[in-house]
Amino acid sequence: MHDVVELRVHGVGGGSPESLLGVASPETVRVAGEGPTGFWARRSQRRVEGYWWGRLTSAPVLQPLWIILLPFTLLNLAGWMHQPLRDRTKPTSGWWAVRYLLWLLGYLLTGVYAAWTGVLVVDLVIVRWWLNGRVTSVALASAAAAAVLAVAVLYLIARHVQGGYEGKRPPRPIAKSAEANSVSKGATGARFAGERDLAAPSFWKHGRGVGLLLVTHSLLALAVILGPIARSGLRLASGAPGSDTALRYDVVVSWVLRATVVTLVVLAVLTVIERVAFDRDKRRSSALYDGTEHSGFRWCGQAVAATVAVALAIGGLSGVERLLRTRIASDGSPYQDLDVAFGVAAIVFAAMVSWRLAEHWRVQRRIFAELGGGTAQRAPNDEEPQRRQISEPMRRRTAWARSMSEALRNIDLVLSIPALFFLVAAVLALFGFSLRPLWQERIAALGNTIIFMGMSTILVFLWREGRRTARRRQVGIIWDVLTFWPRRIHPWAIRPYAERAVPELQERLCSHITRDRGLILSAHSQGTVIAVAALAQFMPASGTDDPDRDVLRHIALVTYGSPIAQLYERFFPAYFHRTLTRGLGDRLFDDGIAPAASWRNFYRETDYIGKALFAGDDAVDRVLDDPALQPDIDDLALADVVADSPDPVREAFAMLALHSDYNGEAQLREWVEHVGRRIGGSPDEPSKADRCTRVPDHRHTMATTA
Repeated sequence: MHDVVELRVHGVGGGSPESLLGVASPETVRVAGEGPTGFWARRSQRRVEGYWWGRLTSAPVLQPLWIILLPFTLLNLAGWMHQPLRDRTKPTSGWWAVRYLLWLLGYLLTGVYAAWTGVLVVDLVIVRWWLNGRVTSVALASAAAAAVLAVAVLYLIARHVQGGYEGKRPPRPIAKSAEANSVSKGATGARFAGERDLAAPSFWKHGRGVGLLLVTHSLLALAVILGPIARSGLRLASGAPGSDTALRYDVVVSWVLRATVVTLVVLAVLTVIERVAFDRDKRRSSALYDGTEHSGFRWCGQAVAATVAVALAIGGLSGVERLLRTRIASDGSPYQDLDVAFGVAAIVFAAMVSWRLAEHWRVQRRIFAELGGGTAQRAPNDEEPQRRQISEPMRRRTAWARSMSEALRNIDLVLSIPALFFLVAAVLALFGFSLRPLWQERIAALGNTIIFMGMSTILVFLWREGRRTARRRQVGIIWDVLTFWPRRIHPWAIRPYAERAVPELQERLCSHITRDRGLILSAHSQGTVIAVAALAQFMPASGTDDPDRDVLRHIALVTYGSPIAQLYERFFPAYFHRTLTRGLGDRLFDDGIAPAASWRNFYRETDYIGKALFAGDDAVDRVLDDPALQPDIDDLALADVVADSPDPVREAFAMLALHSDYNGEAQLREWVEHVGRRIGGSPDEPSKADRCTRVPDHRHTMATTA
């Protein structure tokens, strides 16, 4: 009989080791890891262990300033939204075309930031405010020195982060697989192939590419800032009149924006072509794409994400310029060419939100009626059906939660249509086309108001959130979702935690297995994404004759509240798809006893993030009641003792859990105990959890079970 460890991985928001393990702080002990991450265990139950990675995204005091890097992060995100490839070792010309355009957009976005930094810092603050508009050789030399120093500091910080977060080495089994692939394909081929397959051993190994990307972006930023300074200095040295020595950063901004918008239009066209080509190829060779779907974004996901990134950058930078110009007496006016585009996007966005709210209320009323009309159903074990009734307020809250859970699947529409309207309006505005004067004036005023309000809100947010650690943890939830992917498009995106978290988790799994321990990897929410990414890289070594590399057969996976189907399979289908998840499930622990213990996924119909992973496969997916219907403490005999454990069972009929408190579900805990006995070599009868958990029926009925 083997020792069995339950290794938990938490989800978004960070939490704490105590909340992850369900015990008070004195009852936890750190067993591995260092720095902001680590592995904790219960003192009294060493077999229950947790990987806490939350401080990677929620601890830094300067974390709220990451909002400045959000456009870079969204652009980097767009780089992972490709359509699936039939052969990941041979990308199509369309794949490369989109990739090259995204790299080009990354450089253009760097140019936008650098040019506007020249407007804000060099022109407005140094020349117009500090020097009262006098352009001198000393002032220009000081500005140039400050620019070089600032870019150098940014470069050194980025290099330090790359070493601490992106330089983590994988464990030996994965390193051996990566080495074998390098020998068979060549080092360059293996490295680039890894960027197209999450299961590739070299996926998290960036080599020299990220360092080169950082160097080139830093040099570009420096060139854009120093260019107008050098021009002004040469004019000043030649004795040109004062008007000719002015810094012309506004011209640079205008040209860079035109190039950016044109590139976005071309990207939109190419992403539509890429999707059409995938759909056509899938119809011709459906067997090759079994379980693989196109992106959940309608039309052009990469272009939408990139357009939102550029719009956020323009809105934020122009908003700061307008706020400064209200405080600094200066010639000229703030950049307003894209006010109409922002106004148009705001009108369309408001219309889309109103439409989705109306649809949400319609679905909510339908679900509420179905919940009220549901009848108690007899449990599978033929016990008496539940006697208590769900109250009307609870039914109403449940209907609202289920409807909102469904509505979030259309978030791509709410983003896509306004982004495309913004892009069209931006092209018209930047190249001289205009609407009717009255319409254009009013829409531009709306856009100007939105930019002012948005920038003011961001500044208040930075001031307030930077002072409160608890609030920083909530902000970290956003970054947990956005910063999973490596920085392969833009080096100034927010640091990716997964390039550290995934290898750390892999190393701990190997450490347990080398000690002849079985493992139950128990993951919640974003932790399921980390878990699947960690396990996927062991797949190439699965089934080999080398026992040191075949890690998966020692591991059973339990996931709950997983966003893989809701988010990752829809928006990143080239990396998360049914072929990957089914292949992983087939390689996990298998003792030949039904029901299979390899992978079990739990979710709730009220969960707005966690959904079924294998639609129609009741052997893997289990839906949990929300509100909880069991255990009904009021129906117990007064002589019965209510069990006290580190993971207390949820109270029945009390509240909606939505996306949280999964470890308080009796069915989940019973399944983990059942799988633990099977891995340990002492199988028992099918667990009570498997008998009493509802299978997904997707009918919105409040079915009750004993």
